Amino acid sequence: MDTYSLGQQLRAAREAKEITLLNAETALKIRQQVLENFEQGDFNVAGASPVQVRGFIRNYARYIGLDEERTLLSYDAALQPNNRRRRADQRSSQTAPQVNARPKTEPRPATPSYRDTQEARRRPSPTRRLLSLLLLILLGLGALTIIAFVTQQLITTPPETVFIEDGERANSDLIADLPPSLTFTPTATQTPGRTPTLLPRTFQDYAGQPVLVTLEVRQRCWLRFEADGVEVFAGLVAPDEQFVIEYAANTEIIINASNAAALVVTYNGQPQLSFG
Repeated sequence: MDTYSLGQQLRAAREAKEITLLNAETALKIRQQVLENFEQGDFNVAGASPVQVRGFIRNYARYIGLDEERTLLSYDAALQPNNRRRRADQRSSQTAPQVNARPKTEPRPATPSYRDTQEARRRPSPTRRLLSLLLLILLGLGALTIIAFVTQQLITTPPETVFIEDGERANSDLIADLPPSLTFTPTATQTPGRTPTLLPRTFQDYAGQPVLVTLEVRQRCWLRFEADGVEVFAGLVAPDEQFVIEYAANTEIIINASNAAALVVTYNGQPQLSFG
């Protein structure tokens, strides 16, 4: 058996066990290029002694499932013709005239290793890079659109709020155009600088309930009406709609409205001033 046949035998055993050169390099700590040269019949390792080369062959044969002693015998047998040829060349060199010219050898073309091939496959193509860039741009535009929409919703004017509470304290907070001193009390009080007006309204039959509110909406207005924390009504009232709501509560009634001038409120039998 020559060295080339021995290398083919090593390669066939490795492929039969579906072992890659990279796996063998990791397990045996032998460079992948050395193992690849072994399978091509080249057992010359730069900087390694013959004993070290035999150790490499022994470990590789054991790893791929071959009989290590038989593999070493095949390696020794493959080297026999080379040793005989070397001795014959030495004898002929002693008798024949010295010739300085060395036979020219064709350089063996370098074959790409398994690792180089895998790295080339992992590199993204220009088309894939372009698609990734376009995807990032689309995601960025979508995020900007969402942020702009949320910002526009946050800066819109919130609805005006009327807060009615029973007991010793009864006050209201109307945002936007209501004066800070305006409160719900059984007796209406005038606010300096404004002329109070009492609009015609629906009669309220107050019988001593803790909180009784009659609410009329006479203009276009968005309205939310809550009693004791329970939402009674929420929606948009049209300008031509005759909307009247009367509700009794135990502790509080909260009114949120987008147009305070549209409200006509009667609280516990007492007509309240116009808020607009």
